[in-house]
Amino acid sequence: MKLTIHLEQEVDDVEVDIAICSSESELLSIAAKQEEPRLNLQRFPAPGGAAILRSVLGQLGRLAELKGTEEVGQLDRLVEPSLTAETLQDYLEAAALLRCPRLLRALPQQSICQKLTSRQALALLE
Repeated sequence: MKLTIHLEQEVDDVEVDIAICSSESELLSIAAKQEEPRLNLQRFPAPGGAAILRSVLGQLGRLAELKGTEEVGQLDRLVEPSLTAETLQDYLEAAALLRCPRLLRALPQQSICQKLTSRQALALLE
């Protein structure tokens, strides 16, 4: 079943197969139970919210494939935009907004986080 996600700041909507991703996102799981498969997100990371969302949804699909294992490993689907010190906050916000606990736990374990200065890390924690 497809779910259409509308981002307030974006022109194009994003579609997702909720049968795959809903197990990794509490928000998508709730949306899957609604009569009309549509979700409006107003506070999604911007600019480039649609690209971040597509990347996160791709990673959620990968996490769903790994269901039953605690090992998440590298978040290899966060590619467009790539996971960098500059995009880390957007990915953290997206994971929090979509309520994705496994993704929220996996992001700080990525190698990019080990390269952050204490000031960069502090800014993300605030």
